[in-house]
Amino acid sequence: MHTLTVVLVLPDTANLWETCRDLVRPHQIVWDDLDRPSRLDYWTVGRESIADAESAALLGVADDEDLARNVCFVSRLPPDFVPGAVVTPDGRWYDLQDHGWRFIARDEPDSLAAETRWLAQVRELFAAHRSCVAIEIDTHS
Repeated sequence: MHTLTVVLVLPDTANLWETCRDLVRPHQIVWDDLDRPSRLDYWTVGRESIADAESAALLGVADDEDLARNVCFVSRLPPDFVPGAVVTPDGRWYDLQDHGWRFIARDEPDSLAAETRWLAQVRELFAAHRSCVAIEIDTHS
């Protein structure tokens, strides 16, 4: 399953891609240690849902096509934007499935209630990290 994931990075970070990788790495499956909890097997560049040219320019990444199309200050994110997962600057992973949502039961009452709980948590996370940079990636699990 592919999940639109947002990695929140502190605004004074020197290398956004490197920091993004470092924050995601602990959640990636280690094939030699399958007992270790994981959230994804791989990730790729995002789908450009949060592209913000002004953020890219302010961050000095306008020349990096992949990053420029997948970066936005949290304070500038569209109000209706809801990713499937969020990784905070302290490395914690939060996602819709933590609230009981299941793809095969996505239209059932429990999953719909999970979406409501997830939306509330996303709003809280974004409010708490308004000064951060959001980097959109596509994670696969």
